[in-house]
Amino acid sequence: MTIRQLPDLSHLYQTITSIESEAECASLLEDLCSQNELRALNQRLEVSAMLLAGETFLSIQQKLGVSSAIVARMNRALQHSRGGLQQVLERADIHPAEEKP
Repeated sequence: MTIRQLPDLSHLYQTITSIESEAECASLLEDLCSQNELRALNQRLEVSAMLLAGETFLSIQQKLGVSSAIVARMNRALQHSRGGLQQVLERADIHPAEEKP
């Protein structure tokens, strides 16, 4: 198995860790990312929160209208990663959004 070399992301990490407020974070992300990229990131967080809450793949797909590939990807990220996603979701007290009537 080959280990993929990632580019040096230290500037990105330093920038993110220097954020001081939600408003500042929003401004930065809106400057860096397109609306589609922001929606995709938000969707991944929502899927992850639902997985952590014990929702099934099918339930998540139906509620959010996402593909099985997105749910599977986020499940892998939660199960086989360094734990950063789960740690940050728990620290930020992120829970699945309420269903809309």
